[in-house]
Amino acid sequence: KPVRSVVARLPKGRSRVAIYRDGWHWLYRDKQRAVVYADVLGWIVDRGAPLPSGADRVGLDTLRDSARRPR
Repeated sequence: KPVRSVVARLPKGRSRVAIYRDGWHWLYRDKQRAVVYADVLGWIVDRGAPLPSGADRVGLDTLRDSARRPR
């Protein structure tokens, strides 16, 4: 619920949500940090392209699924 609340306040069309399965809150120090760094670099190079890891797709799917669940 808190994540949905924050995402709902993000600027439309200018924001993307990436969710890393099994990722911890400090993703740059996480065991899968190479994946996060590759995504950041990919985003810098082309902000409109999907992230190399697909974490932005996971983010969309997760948010859609959570919106369908009863609160």
